[in-house]
Amino acid sequence: MELLADAGLTAYRFGIEWARIEPLPGRFSRAELAHYRRMIDTALGLGLTPVVTLNHFTTRSGSPTREDGSARGRSNGSPPMSPRPPRSWTASPGS
Repeated sequence: MELLADAGLTAYRFGIEWARIEPLPGRFSRAELAHYRRMIDTALGLGLTPVVTLNHFTTRSGSPTREDGSARGRSNGSPPMSPRPPRSWTASPGS
């Protein structure tokens, strides 16, 4: 964070790893909460605005996310995306 502040940047974005906060269902780690609190305090102390990302991983739009395991469509109403990359991404040169 010191490097960011020294470079003149004004914000620090970081993600909270929920598995660290709640390692077991219903059990919360005070040590991990303190860790993230220190990160926020350090950022503020260096003049950086902490920007917390709660969901910092990507989820395929077609992933099963409902309780019954059925796939949901994309939030814009279009059908789920294919889990396979386009052929052009996987084709070897000259094929």
